[in-house]
Amino acid sequence: MHRKYIRKIFLGEIHPANSCKFENEEYEKWQTEFTKLYREIQALLPDDKKKMLELLCDAHTAMQTEIVIDGFCNGFELGANLIAECLYSEEK
Repeated sequence: MHRKYIRKIFLGEIHPANSCKFENEEYEKWQTEFTKLYREIQALLPDDKKKMLELLCDAHTAMQTEIVIDGFCNGFELGANLIAECLYSEEK
């Protein structure tokens, strides 16, 4: 069994979440829209409230990170189970 990738992930040599590429038109569209709205909202806020907007965005980013990590873990588990079933199942 090839274990080099599992070992590299364990040792921190591979960062699957960092290897995702979001360079597509759909992502760019939403990134542009987010930046536009963020700047518009920020311009409306007094200086003492701008930090709250930043904290809100940081909290949202943290939540999204957890969703991505969970999705990766679930996908990995699903893939491992599919491979195990293909290799070890008595049913053909």
